[in-house]
Amino acid sequence: MDSLHHALTRDALGEPTARHLVVASRDWDEIKLWSDEVYMSYTVRPTGKARRPDSSLYAAAVGGFTLSRFHYRIPITVDDFSPEAGMAMVLTSLHGVVRHWRDDGSAVETGVGESYLVDPSHTPYRADFDIHHLQLNLVFPQQLLADLHLRWYGEAADERMWRQTLKFGGAQSSWMGLLAYCARCVTDQPEQTDSGPLGRHLEEQLGLYLLSQWRAQLALNGGHGVRRAPTRRDVDAAAHYLRTHAARVPTVSEVALAVGVPASALRKAFATAYQMTPMAFLTDQRLQGARAALLAAPAGATVGMVAQDWGFSSVMMFSVAYQRRFNEWPSQALRRLRAH
Repeated sequence: MDSLHHALTRDALGEPTARHLVVASRDWDEIKLWSDEVYMSYTVRPTGKARRPDSSLYAAAVGGFTLSRFHYRIPITVDDFSPEAGMAMVLTSLHGVVRHWRDDGSAVETGVGESYLVDPSHTPYRADFDIHHLQLNLVFPQQLLADLHLRWYGEAADERMWRQTLKFGGAQSSWMGLLAYCARCVTDQPEQTDSGPLGRHLEEQLGLYLLSQWRAQLALNGGHGVRRAPTRRDVDAAAHYLRTHAARVPTVSEVALAVGVPASALRKAFATAYQMTPMAFLTDQRLQGARAALLAAPAGATVGMVAQDWGFSSVMMFSVAYQRRFNEWPSQALRRLRAH
């Protein structure tokens, strides 16, 4: 939890930064202009004695998700979220208490470290935020998860699922650990989390976590609707796809889409056939590709350049993985090449 308190507001050295600052204002119209762009059109009203906000909004892309840090510093009510926007959201409380109203008139409260998942394009939503509220939110197109569900489970999602709202997480939960990891990646490698391979894989991790919560709410477990089990030919085709596209670092669901089987079933079949997960296989292919590139590198090439070419966003992590795989550091391979 502590690592999330300053999410998006500090750089990799822990110093304050305005890199992800969207707006800091006490003007309702200015705040609405930017918040509508980051989230979607909605109505906000003060509910206490204070009438003017003291708001700040920070935001960054994590693949197709928008990660944001937001507060008004006065108690407010929000409602009238635009269903036409087709956006869903996860609201996570870092401070304060939020009361989330359901369309049946009941309410659920979330406190520090707790999250609430809602799709305003499928169900009305209203919430009351107390004066101490500080939110770390995720906003995403509902279609993003609809497409991921189809790729992963091999069937369209049950429409009832999108109408479910649910509270989940907790200060020590794996969900908060995943959010902390995403926030750290944004801090350390903002370009990679925006449009690079890291962002695509984080997008899939976030999406699968949320889908698992939604499906559990409807007790949808297992491979419902899977048309057929992957054959060995499917698994080998997946391995070929991973070899061929290793430098682009495809996600499991991208591979499954190319092969034509559900990702959840492919992952199990692949592990049985190759004694490793598709992502472990992909990492090994990338390391082998990087090794071949290092051993044939032209003059002036660096370890960082080769690592980037093979989708490794961190030179340090690449070097450690390379050393474990080949029992030498990538810099040693380069020096050996130049010595010859």
